Amino acid sequence: MYVWLRLARMMATAKSRGRYRLGEESRLTFRCLPSDIDSNFHLNNARYMMLADVGRIDIFVRAGLLDHARKQGWAPMMGGLQS
Repeated sequence: MYVWLRLARMMATAKSRGRYRLGEESRLTFRCLPSDIDSNFHLNNARYMMLADVGRIDIFVRAGLLDHARKQGWAPMMGGLQS
């Protein structure tokens, strides 16, 4: 459930953060909730990847790519992992 609340917050504040231009920094602030930590009191890997996905969606929304994709009937594929 937490991902939906974080995603809703990001979508609600996207316009107030301005348009994203390629090459610029995009920054979101999240609070680590008790349900986000593992037994070593670190941010859970799955939650980290979920937060990264919310950041990617933010870039798509603010750059106008999501609206363009919807008009074309496309669904963006997002994901990535670097070790």
